[in-house]
Amino acid sequence: RRLNWEVLPPGKYPWARAESAVDHVIRTVSLGDQAVLRERVKTITAFEPDFIAVGRNGFSRYVVYGWDGHELYVLESTEVNNATYVLKKNWEAISAMTKAQVLDDGVHHARLVHRGTWWKAIGDLMRTEGISPPGAWPKHP
Repeated sequence: RRLNWEVLPPGKYPWARAESAVDHVIRTVSLGDQAVLRERVKTITAFEPDFIAVGRNGFSRYVVYGWDGHELYVLESTEVNNATYVLKKNWEAISAMTKAQVLDDGVHHARLVHRGTWWKAIGDLMRTEGISPPGAWPKHP
């Protein structure tokens, strides 16, 4: 059986802990894109997810950040001009679907397109879900 995700040990994942976990994924893109990806990861991990799952096999360009208590899962791509998919349940099954299936079947909770408004959108989403960072709200880079 081939597993598509490597679920890292449970516990809070602020940037200091998440950085080493996702660094090998970030390093697969151009240097210019790495800076953008690091800022996205810093923003997501400011909300201290309960777990991180790094994609394997055909999912190697994706990372999932999860808040089990809120049943919220953020599926982030390493492609800069892509989108962040937010799921509310069955993240493993949904992540195995194609993008077209996810969109056509409406199984995603939210889709945040990678553009200048992404940072505000992720903050607004987390506030709506009742998830706050332990310190101040993250600032747009």
